[in-house]
Amino acid sequence: MIFEKLPLPPVFYHGREASYWREDDAGGWIKINETAAKNFVANFGYPARTRLKELRVEAGLKKAQEAQVAFVSGDLQDAALKLQWVTNCDKEVKVAMCRNTNAPIVLLLQLVNDSNGEVKLAASFGLARSPNTPLNILQDLARNARYDVKNVVARNPAVPRELLEELLKNPEYRVWIVAFRVLASQNPPPKELLRQRLQAADVTGIEHRCFKDERGMPEWVNNEF
Repeated sequence: MIFEKLPLPPVFYHGREASYWREDDAGGWIKINETAAKNFVANFGYPARTRLKELRVEAGLKKAQEAQVAFVSGDLQDAALKLQWVTNCDKEVKVAMCRNTNAPIVLLLQLVNDSNGEVKLAASFGLARSPNTPLNILQDLARNARYDVKNVVARNPAVPRELLEELLKNPEYRVWIVAFRVLASQNPPPKELLRQRLQAADVTGIEHRCFKDERGMPEWVNNEF
């Protein structure tokens, strides 16, 4: 398709307002109507009759990083205004900002309460992944989030051993096996604690297969168990 071969025009579609925005010469944003948007993208090699809805999501994702930079840099000045601005962004932009590994914690904390489930989940993953997430937030995710978010918490390099040991006790095998692997990779590993967990789990069937298939399991585990 032509959309995959041409450079993406710097046009952003705001779904909630059904409006178009483009960059001006100073790098700011100005609101334009659909006719002006079509003429603008034509300057970038797209036909004037381009169906703009085919560009909306792609353009929004590309501009997500710039939107986040504006949030962090203080271009929007007042913190409350920043958060209000983020709330009004399209779902695709919110999700893209959450997936950015440099997403600021204050932004993720705002979006984890978003009304859209996809945005909320993306923010949960972002908080679980970030080494800058406060401990109380990591604890809440480790106790209340779905299993794959808990697994990201376990892999977070900033998570304390106490929280890993809590995840190790989780009855869900898809959680405790990941916590087991992370703890087993520590130096020194808490071998006795891990042995006790395996004894308590009575690993058989699918749990046994998942345990053996867990990537990154240290060699000493395979030798001893």
